[in-house]
Amino acid sequence: MKNLLLCIISLVFLAITPVVSQAGLPLIEIDVAVGGWQCSPEGDIAYNLTLIDDDLDLEDDLDFDDESKVFARAKLELPIPLLPNIYVVAAPMEFTGDSTISRDITFGNEAFSADSDISSKLTLDQYDIALYYGIPFLGLATIGKLNIDVGLNVRIIDLEAEVVEGATTESEDISVPVPMAYVAVQIGPIAKISIEAEVRAIAFDDNSLTSVTGRLKFNILGPSYLAAGYRYDDIDVDEDDVDIEASFGGPFVEAGLKF
Repeated sequence: MKNLLLCIISLVFLAITPVVSQAGLPLIEIDVAVGGWQCSPEGDIAYNLTLIDDDLDLEDDLDFDDESKVFARAKLELPIPLLPNIYVVAAPMEFTGDSTISRDITFGNEAFSADSDISSKLTLDQYDIALYYGIPFLGLATIGKLNIDVGLNVRIIDLEAEVVEGATTESEDISVPVPMAYVAVQIGPIAKISIEAEVRAIAFDDNSLTSVTGRLKFNILGPSYLAAGYRYDDIDVDEDDVDIEASFGGPFVEAGLKF
């Protein structure tokens, strides 16, 4: 799924570039950044849930702690009015823990007895691709101080959960594409400083997914900038007998180029 997403993005870029060049339009505006995210897990996960006690708390039962992870994002703003802009974000996460469970549980097709020592791992990689438009003439009307983007975001969730006790291992992995609404606001109160907020959200059946990101950007020299902010993801998804109801949030810093 990850390779497919990268191929789609590359093909779109290659298809658009000749059109822009032949039309004599301004070059594509590109914003790329790489950063580090300190994410804290909260909530629970279950696989083939049969009893309410089969929910495993990420902190209390699995002993997951805060983890620092690398993320990357790229934004392409196109000069062709009818074509949407493109925004891609990759935010992989992985948590591991060793703990002693206090009760009998079932995870998938395996039963684990109380007082068993278990090792567990949760890999949760999230990939976003948004197609969006800026609200026309808003930047002109506010002298470049305010911009609002709206569009459609598809988030691909690659999740793998594993519980191990001695020679017994139970694991499951799922990959779920989730369409979401996308809204972003950029405010530039003074030169070289801007404030950005991004919201991605959807609710369907008994599932919901919300992601909120805020950042403060400082232009350093030329196209380069530094940014600091906070990202919060709330995930409530039940897919292929994997039920996760959890949140992941924390501060981040990033360095980027906009040209």
